[in-house]
Amino acid sequence: MAFFFSPSAEDFSPSGGGSFFMTLYDETWEYDYVSNSWSNVGAAGPSARAAHSMAYRSSWNAIVLFGGLTGAGASQETWKYTALGTWEIQSSGTKPPARRYAGLAHDTKDDVTI
Repeated sequence: MAFFFSPSAEDFSPSGGGSFFMTLYDETWEYDYVSNSWSNVGAAGPSARAAHSMAYRSSWNAIVLFGGLTGAGASQETWKYTALGTWEIQSSGTKPPARRYAGLAHDTKDDVTI
């Protein structure tokens, strides 16, 4: 499961993940600090996965998700989770090879996610 904080929404969200026995999940949950409660937002998006990477990209006001382990193996997909609560697949001619457990961070100075 990967977690991220969205400053604009002032909430904290995990996405995907797996259990000890590698049951994969494709859920997106948001934690609301004010009400101290979790809600499953039910947004259609990436296939069930674990060991993926996520980072907040402020210029998009969105979360970037990369890779992970799916039922088909390691992934090289890139997804964007928007402030509207929707997932969008991102296509690119050049991208890193499929991987899991990778680090991901956003460089606000150069506006790139690495």
